[in-house]
Amino acid sequence: MPKLTEKERVERFQRGVERLAEFFDDDDLRCHLADRVREFEGDFAYLEGALGALLVGQLVGWRVLYVVHSRPVVNRYQRDLGLDFKGDFNGKPVMPERGVFAEKSKALLFADKIQDFWRVARRQVVVEGAKESVPLE
Repeated sequence: MPKLTEKERVERFQRGVERLAEFFDDDDLRCHLADRVREFEGDFAYLEGALGALLVGQLVGWRVLYVVHSRPVVNRYQRDLGLDFKGDFNGKPVMPERGVFAEKSKALLFADKIQDFWRVARRQVVVEGAKESVPLE
């Protein structure tokens, strides 16, 4: 991957900020999430993880979540939040397939290299340090 110029880094950062602002500017979504927190029963760490995944997913995309977390964990997060990370909420994507910082994921870079995302996501291929991020050049 070619190194980014300072201008490209700033532009990428700004796109990330804009994505977060756009996502959390949805009143219906904020109400939906507040209802899910209010109604949640169980280990609060799961809810915290789900909300964290939702936030980070805005910047890295659902593909990174699928290669970092096991399928049962992603499914639990989606169930706890009442959202499909690959789907829509009120006609808008819950999160992008690949966010502006997706290439920070070591596992996603490997999946791209072997051109088989789902084998990596299903843990059929072992990626050393799969949960690690890499610096943006």
